[in-house]
Amino acid sequence: MEQVFDKKDYDNGIAIVGGGASGLMAAVIASSCGAAVRVFDRNAAMGAKILATGNGRCNFTNTKQSMDYYHSSDPKEAEAVLGRFDARSVCRFFHDRGVVTLNRDGWMYPKSQTATTIRDTLTRAALKNQVKLLGNKEIRSVTREEDGSYSIHLEGFSYKARAVILAAGGSASKQHGTCGDGFSFARSFGLSVKKPLPALVPLTVKRDPLFHAAGVRIQGRVSLLNQEEKRLATMEGQLQLTDYGISGIPVFGVSQKALRSLEDGISVIAKLDLLPELSSGETVEQLEKIFLAGIRYDPLDTGLSSVLAGIFPEKLSHVLLKKAGNYEKMPLLALQEMEEEDFHQFIKKLSKVIHHYRLTVTGSRGFDQAQTTSGGVLLSQLDVSHMADPNHPGLFLCGELLDVDGVCGGYNLQWAFSSGYVAGLSASLYIREINAYD
Repeated sequence: MEQVFDKKDYDNGIAIVGGGASGLMAAVIASSCGAAVRVFDRNAAMGAKILATGNGRCNFTNTKQSMDYYHSSDPKEAEAVLGRFDARSVCRFFHDRGVVTLNRDGWMYPKSQTATTIRDTLTRAALKNQVKLLGNKEIRSVTREEDGSYSIHLEGFSYKARAVILAAGGSASKQHGTCGDGFSFARSFGLSVKKPLPALVPLTVKRDPLFHAAGVRIQGRVSLLNQEEKRLATMEGQLQLTDYGISGIPVFGVSQKALRSLEDGISVIAKLDLLPELSSGETVEQLEKIFLAGIRYDPLDTGLSSVLAGIFPEKLSHVLLKKAGNYEKMPLLALQEMEEEDFHQFIKKLSKVIHHYRLTVTGSRGFDQAQTTSGGVLLSQLDVSHMADPNHPGLFLCGELLDVDGVCGGYNLQWAFSSGYVAGLSASLYIREINAYD
């Protein structure tokens, strides 16, 4: 028989501020343990940001888990939370609720390939447990009262609760309702916040001829270097060249390190390898074969960028030739007439540009184009075994609000689910203890 709650139960229950992935998971877990739960969200519908995950296909976790895929000032604490409700547990949670999953080299998706599957599974589970999902609610502040209860203040109205879970997200993707207000709520309780920065975001670079190759997508590798040429991060995948800089999954993966370094006053160079499957020597051999074939079979007034079309899009070839030494307008005839040593030097210079294209990173496209937030409430201030603020009994935190972010591949949703699980379970136990005492 289902438990029936009345208004008094909810006033003495749990209020969750934020109806995203972590807030919904916390709601499902807490309500499954018998707690009366309200969820407040500024959007009309819950889980708006979930729907944008994985280009709408929702890569919701990853079977490859280690702290190498996460960033945090407190990695041991983050790892402990992730271990409480790991990737296998997340998959089992959705399997038990009828979601068939698809594994693509560790990246886990719903078989439906639609993010609504994950969002709707969470909301249906919450509604089954009589969670009140209150959309279009813009929270102005959260306060703790003298009797130990909490008040959630809207304009002209307040709700009561015995416990609060702050799950308001970070500052990324404002179009989905996140605006950084969770950080203000946390600060109001005396919690310190590491400066939030965009993460999983395109990077802007100092103006470069590469801007003329905007629109090109190419498999490559991006490495970040500091002023001492020390490598800060590297990732391989499909790069997207733009008229402001670089984008694509590998750029998203290194963006956190780039922006944190810039914030710390460290200069950052993005070194692109546009042919990572070949060594420099193999590239030299391949280029020689291509140009010699061009001399043999193409009209001698053909431009070199056209000859390179077998490897690169022509507008990228044009840029590479220019970067190598203003060869972009050179025809095959001029190449044929080169001395052998000059020809080999030309090939070596072009190979170097292909494997070591350097760009000066200046920043990012900001929170509006970021998929998540770097920084947030420091875990060192919390009792992470309960995701609780030890100085304010009944206050719990989870999700993007905290100083944990992951690379692309389902890691940020895994953190949301893990931290939401612990916060929801802990809040329900807190409510049970309070009710038993009362």
